[in-house]
Amino acid sequence: MREALRRERGFMVLALVCAALAVISGLRAGAALDHGAEVVDGFKPPASALIDVNSCDALLLTSLPGIGEKTAQRIIDGRPYESVEDLRRVEGIGEKTLEGIRDRIRVGD
Repeated sequence: MREALRRERGFMVLALVCAALAVISGLRAGAALDHGAEVVDGFKPPASALIDVNSCDALLLTSLPGIGEKTAQRIIDGRPYESVEDLRRVEGIGEKTLEGIRDRIRVGD
């Protein structure tokens, strides 16, 4: 009986330690989000940091706002593109979606 109580107490201590670590991790993650990057007006990332819609994979395309798996596949199926504006011919990409991703994509070099 004593062994069972000792084992149960050990599990309770372990559960409390895990809960405390989870709370601390959550607090630290929240603090990290509060110190995120600042938005700078007029900042434009270098062309090498932009996603090339003519060569990237579907996973990278779905990282763009408003682009889901189906639209990503439609973008891939419609390649090649000569300009960013050519994406308007892809079903699921309207003016609003294009404006939301324009500063994150490029077409070729």
